Amino acid sequence: MRLNITHKNDSGFTLIEVIIAMTILSLILVLLFSTLFTANRSWQSTERKISQNDELRLVGYFIQRQLSQNVPLMWVSKEERRLIFEGKSNELRFTSSLPAHRGGGGIQIITLKVNQTDNASHLDLHYRNANTDSSPFKDHETDEKTTLLENIDAIELSYFGSDKIDEDPVWRDEWQNDELLPIMISLKVYISDKSQHWPEIKIPLHSNFIKGQPQYVLNGIKRTTI
Repeated sequence: MRLNITHKNDSGFTLIEVIIAMTILSLILVLLFSTLFTANRSWQSTERKISQNDELRLVGYFIQRQLSQNVPLMWVSKEERRLIFEGKSNELRFTSSLPAHRGGGGIQIITLKVNQTDNASHLDLHYRNANTDSSPFKDHETDEKTTLLENIDAIELSYFGSDKIDEDPVWRDEWQNDELLPIMISLKVYISDKSQHWPEIKIPLHSNFIKGQPQYVLNGIKRTTI
């Protein structure tokens, strides 16, 4: 008597099944790497925006500090006697001291304005030592310069104060009083990149009225107090 024993072979994957499995695995890997790449770019973009906004806050704090610690300085020459302070809607000139890493070394004549190079606008700080016999109301080739903000559209300055002591203070686009400082200055910076936000800052000037206060007088290289 013969017994016919049939061995049933385990069925394996067919070639088509292997190809389909590898295709699905490839798609999963592509989706995974795409998700990781997108997440990484999003993280980098978020970090960049945070860094840019932190830079804006630091620049805003620096400008506030310089203006709030202004030192009213009178320019006296044969032709004129006037306060070294020029306030326009897009430019500001005043006197203050700078920290050491920004130039330091006594009272500086500081100009804040927008310059343009290669179709890009940037906010620059020009400064020079107040011990000079040249006019403080003009830019000089020897002025030091540092860029505070890059890739901005414009700035807008306004000034709160009165032309005369007995007048009510109002906001103005320009400051034309040669004897009095404004009570407060407002600064807006316009940036095309909407991810960067510059809140309007209003800076009170601690030294308001010149008369009756000890102030410096700049006359050539001689400086005294009044």
